[in-house]
Amino acid sequence: MKDKVAIVKCGSYAPTELYDSIKKAISLSQAIDVRGKTVLLKPNILSGAAPEKAVTTHPEFVKQCILCIKELGAEKIIVGDSPGYQSSSFAGKKSGIMQAVLEAGGEWEDFSDSVEIKNPRGALVKSFNLAPVVQKADIIVSLPKMKTHQLLYYTGAMKNLFGLVPGLQKAAFHLRFQKRALFSKMVADLNLCVKPAFAIMDAVTAMEGPGPGSGDPRHVGLVIASNNILALDITAASIMGYKPEKIPVIAEALNTKEWLENITGFETLGEKIEDVKIPDFKKIKILNDITMFRSRLPSFLYKILRKTVVKKPVINHKKCIKCNNCIEICPIAAMEYFPKESREKIVIDYKKCINCYCCHEVCPDKAIVIK
Repeated sequence: MKDKVAIVKCGSYAPTELYDSIKKAISLSQAIDVRGKTVLLKPNILSGAAPEKAVTTHPEFVKQCILCIKELGAEKIIVGDSPGYQSSSFAGKKSGIMQAVLEAGGEWEDFSDSVEIKNPRGALVKSFNLAPVVQKADIIVSLPKMKTHQLLYYTGAMKNLFGLVPGLQKAAFHLRFQKRALFSKMVADLNLCVKPAFAIMDAVTAMEGPGPGSGDPRHVGLVIASNNILALDITAASIMGYKPEKIPVIAEALNTKEWLENITGFETLGEKIEDVKIPDFKKIKILNDITMFRSRLPSFLYKILRKTVVKKPVINHKKCIKCNNCIEICPIAAMEYFPKESREKIVIDYKKCINCYCCHEVCPDKAIVIK
């Protein structure tokens, strides 16, 4: 029997409409058995951005998910995330998600501590240091936002669970797995480790353009849900206009054969993908892998090619507010003030830069662009 992905229309974040759409999506996509269990809901809280910026899972979306899952009989619902540079509590309060969680009768968890969790089936990572709440939960549910992503092109249900890694510990993974394919394989390993049982995507308003933090809101009007986290990501990426097999995380997850035997090994219910697909969605351009030329060209020519075609972060100094977020999150300390004494401006050492684009993600004023 094939796993199912539900695609349900939802025109706004009005509570009643949202509740009905989420409830229908859960039902269509083979509702999980949460009776008497502790459920961890993991929304996307990249930063404490206002809901209308489409940076985070919408607070009302999180609230209505809690109410729907409570109705299914969950004993306890815990919600939390770990932003890359802000504290969990600060981002939760600033985004409005913490208040929504408490109003709905859920519990807020601060992902500040970590515990080692073994991952013997991982291809690259045999253990992860994750928020202890992972061990408390009987069921983990991903609540992603439909968004583009500079490094991975698309960020969805599987990538969302990277937020289970507390705070700046995420930087170590960017340093360890600098290539896009390796980082994506790590994300697949993480999903093998935590075994999410379900995913419900906020695609009412998505983010297009230079996501995941500096893009623009785009009304899509959908709720997408599935008991197969990879199938949901394939569906959402297709709706955005991507070829899902070109998305690195999807490609690596497919290679494991853990979630699906092939890219069409599931069925969709509710709306059809072709009927809701957005032809003019502003996507991140997928570039060809130039590493194939490493062995074919002299090293100096390969370096010139890489410098020419690989996208890199560029700072708009007129927009920069010198908040230091980029300096703090850079996993390889490639950013600093110049001159240091006067702190006139932040500069990037491109000889060090690994093009992880973390600086772009955390810039609050869109002062860093990828070119």
